[in-house]
Amino acid sequence: DLFLEPTETDPKDIIHAIKEKTGTTFTLKELSTQALKNAIKVDLKMRKKLQVTSTPTIFIDGIWDKKREKYKAYAK
Repeated sequence: DLFLEPTETDPKDIIHAIKEKTGTTFTLKELSTQALKNAIKVDLKMRKKLQVTSTPTIFIDGIWDKKREKYKAYAK
């Protein structure tokens, strides 16, 4: 759990909370790259195509992780 209100929308606060919880660091500039925007577009198209409406539905690199196993490699 991140120590944030569910309604939090300030990217700086969210990035800080992620860093505090996971040690992972990134910047607003990194979140604004075209490659990331393209990856998000692919995920959103996939969500619509697969009719995903709830969680936990996991996509890794734009591919549906049906068995919810591949994400574990990133969670370490």
